[in-house]
Amino acid sequence: MTCSIIYPFVMDELARKEQVARDNGFLDGIQHTVKALSKRFDEPPKGADVEVIYSIKTTDVVVFKVDGIDTIGIVP
Repeated sequence: MTCSIIYPFVMDELARKEQVARDNGFLDGIQHTVKALSKRFDEPPKGADVEVIYSIKTTDVVVFKVDGIDTIGIVP
């Protein structure tokens, strides 16, 4: 009887922990991507109109135009 009462709560907690683990993996992937991009792409020029693609902690991955061409940049 006790197991049937506790079971839904245990399953809900397991599902929540699984989602947290997936979210942490997602953030690790973004951090890895930002590090890889920052080695190849520079900061946008001062005053450039930038569109933030995503942010991770204190770093933004942005898109801006240089001579009419969309360019990726990293803003630390």
